[in-house]
Amino acid sequence: MSAATLAKILDSPKLPTLPTVAVKLLDLTRDPDVEIGDIALVVQYDQALSAKVLTTINSSYYALAQPCPSIKRALTYLGLSAVKAIVLGFSLVDMTRQCQGQFNLTDYWRRCMYSAAAARRIARITGSCDPDEAFIAALMQDIGMLALNAVLGDEYDGVLAEVKGNHLMLPHCETERLGFNHADVGGLLGEQWRLPEHLVDPIRQHHQRGSPQGRHKELVNAVILAYRMSNLICAENRKSLRDMVSAMSQMLFQISPDQQREIIEGTTEDVGELSNLLNVQIGDPPDVEAILSDTYEVLDSVEVAAAPTDEDHARMDGPKHFDERLAKLFAQARGTDQCLSLILIDLDRFQSLSKTLGSAAADTVLDVAANLLQVSFGGSGVVCRYRDEQFAVILPDAPRELAARMAERARQQIEREFIPLQDAPDNLDMVQQVTASLGVASLDPSESAPIPTTKVLIQLADRALDAAKRAGRNRVRVFKPHVRRGAA
Repeated sequence: MSAATLAKILDSPKLPTLPTVAVKLLDLTRDPDVEIGDIALVVQYDQALSAKVLTTINSSYYALAQPCPSIKRALTYLGLSAVKAIVLGFSLVDMTRQCQGQFNLTDYWRRCMYSAAAARRIARITGSCDPDEAFIAALMQDIGMLALNAVLGDEYDGVLAEVKGNHLMLPHCETERLGFNHADVGGLLGEQWRLPEHLVDPIRQHHQRGSPQGRHKELVNAVILAYRMSNLICAENRKSLRDMVSAMSQMLFQISPDQQREIIEGTTEDVGELSNLLNVQIGDPPDVEAILSDTYEVLDSVEVAAAPTDEDHARMDGPKHFDERLAKLFAQARGTDQCLSLILIDLDRFQSLSKTLGSAAADTVLDVAANLLQVSFGGSGVVCRYRDEQFAVILPDAPRELAARMAERARQQIEREFIPLQDAPDNLDMVQQVTASLGVASLDPSESAPIPTTKVLIQLADRALDAAKRAGRNRVRVFKPHVRRGAA
């Protein structure tokens, strides 16, 4: 069914196509010896497009020292990637004018514009890839949605209605209903348009949480992180996203909190001008001050640990690794009078799930849960496998209240995740939702009787975890020491 539907989409005459100028431009750029004048002639052939390109190049977005009078000069000033980005941007605008039904074009452009602007900023700050190529890839990340809207019509409207605007859930719902998702279709459409491989890879993998595949890892990672930042900027409730973005920024590029602020602030400025230049509607602008204060009110108070190394990932499954790290960090906290928090995490009813779906599907669920926790906590703590279906997170210099808030956000992220099991060895045609119970205990040197040993800290976190399970599971419980009456 899914293969037949996918073939129908790719063979449909309704499928979006690139304008002639964009096709010719891409063909020319495949030739490493192409002359600038030949490229300029192709763009200048479409006078309306040429005028839009020059207007964009001379805008404050590119901040040229002097006006640019021609396409040829623009290629000299900014390079081919920048001109190609502008041409493909206007081409995409023309394609989206054909959208029909319940397709939310404002939401589409809002997501893609913030992603593209953020990707360009990320590439510039990290030096990981070409900023204009990152801009193009992020701007075109959801072209698969355009194809599905054009070909499937009402059927795709039903998928969009089911997720109720939650784009993070869209790939899972698409896969469940259609057998594939818009990222899959976007990758195939990009190949059909003969887009270069370094643009196709991020289109295909922008929803991926793990390590990207292929030769263009840095560009793919820039688009993945930019997409998450666009979610953070556009979200009404940012608290559930900020730890994930902070952790991903650290894990993928070691971006500091100050650099994260710079990217978000610059992105919101860029999008206002870009949306006017491309003449697309993106809704009301976000409150930048609220984004920065809300997103980083906690981040400054916590020392962000280094990104997990390959060795850390390799040893994650061993309780010995947990014991060693906890002992070391506990001794450091006691010696410097700092806080240390421990979170124990148990996947709810995991044994029942394993018996019902089989060990292979259970392993897939564990792998996804491990990855979610690495993303959620990997920039601020140490994530370890503790027991079969249990994880532990050590949070250095994290007081009880902060650890509790981070635990709650991790619980929400796990609850929202729908895990596709089609790729599990048993090839189950279903999507599994899981929940988790979390117990928190903290060493606080300011208390009259601070926790004396790691063994006691583990026991107290385990008591909090048991309390979460007794309360009905899918909850966070925090161990709080009793304060004697009359104590200061």
